[in-house]
Amino acid sequence: MQERQDALANRGGRTDAELVVKEEKDTKKEESSETNVYSSEYEVTANSALSAYLGANMMAGNEKIDLSAFNEAMDGNNLVDAWQEATYQNPLALGVKSASVSGKYMLIEYEQSKEEMLRKQEEIMKAVKDIVAEVITEDMTELEKEIALNDYLCEHAEYDRGALENAEKNDFKNVDKEFQDSFTPYGVLVNQVGVCASYAGAYKLLAEEAGLDCIVVTGYLDGSLPYAWNKVKVDGEWLIVDTTNNDNPYLFNALLNLPNNEADKVLVEDENYLMDAAIPEYEAVQSEKEYYRISQKYYGKDQIVAALSTGLTQDGASTLRTEYSLNDEQFAAIAQQAAENSGSELKGTYWMGVIYLTK
Repeated sequence: MQERQDALANRGGRTDAELVVKEEKDTKKEESSETNVYSSEYEVTANSALSAYLGANMMAGNEKIDLSAFNEAMDGNNLVDAWQEATYQNPLALGVKSASVSGKYMLIEYEQSKEEMLRKQEEIMKAVKDIVAEVITEDMTELEKEIALNDYLCEHAEYDRGALENAEKNDFKNVDKEFQDSFTPYGVLVNQVGVCASYAGAYKLLAEEAGLDCIVVTGYLDGSLPYAWNKVKVDGEWLIVDTTNNDNPYLFNALLNLPNNEADKVLVEDENYLMDAAIPEYEAVQSEKEYYRISQKYYGKDQIVAALSTGLTQDGASTLRTEYSLNDEQFAAIAQQAAENSGSELKGTYWMGVIYLTK
């Protein structure tokens, strides 16, 4: 039972939620009636009927979910898998704090009341529809839609460092009430402030409203910080979108449309965000739509110095991308050559091959 509980630790930029298996016992709460739902007025993302059922019920704010119609729920590993997917892939299930299983029932604890959740869902979806109406036009390609929504969040949302510090203080198990919205789409879409889980949940809702397939991905930033980002399907291919890191004034869109084999250097996926069997279907494999490539701002290492020097001469600053494997020594050499070419002392930084230099 402990192994089952440990497997349900939700991190990836969210506060931990856990599932506890209880002994069956008669309690007033467990015997109270609860109306279970099999569909939702909001779009449900799921790779199994059980996951869809759990997602719909959690978005409805139900505290008690009858599992008896699903034989697969009796398999502990399958239930863990379905519950994790339902929690991560349905960001309108706001503030799921924990779950417990007692007999045939799953009991859900939320950070707010059902009434508050439903009210916030309405505010979120109003914001989603307003933003998509403002940003997306009928003549846009899927790629243009994907980039426009990423850029909108980068321009209008701010990262909530106080919320991250509060979560770190609590070992990502919970946050104080004042920071809870920053871990759901409500933070970024309504308050314009949130952490990565808020950015990822918001981007998923926006992309779906614009007609794109999109999922939330969980794991770790640089292999250590619990983190969340997205994958979105463009022209039949899954692409990685990390709006949190793309919101950077110097290294803008550094993690937009990278393939897994490159993004994995900093975005280390776990297996919590989808049913395990479905994860390989969402691999991002191509790099042709990577932001700096389609913007004609990608140069090989033998060309990057000249391109940076031109930008510095014309604008006083330049941001371009070269090979993802760029290291400190190579960056220093490139910066030194660009400084000599421009005849100025330069300041700058780099990450994942994106170089920013300014006079």
